[in-house]
Amino acid sequence: MIYVTQYGAWWRLTIEQWRAVCEAGASGQGYDLPDDAQLTRKPRGVHGGREDESDRLDVKISYWTDNNKHPVFQPLDWDPEDFKAALAALDGTPK
Repeated sequence: MIYVTQYGAWWRLTIEQWRAVCEAGASGQGYDLPDDAQLTRKPRGVHGGREDESDRLDVKISYWTDNNKHPVFQPLDWDPEDFKAALAALDGTPK
């Protein structure tokens, strides 16, 4: 399971869904996060961030999960190279 956040909204994605997002982002054509994976609030077990700053684009907010078991990504400002690096990490290959 992978968590994604942007503009204060949250998604819970499977590895396959995250791979599809990364492939779309790596193509340079943009990406869409699946509507059916959007959550109504920050998930339990996700820590960090400050809710009052979650919509400010000039503030980088860090999040983590209990035991760092599930990664949390904030791809809003990513370029295609960032998505390619995320794909390489999924595949276990160096960038």
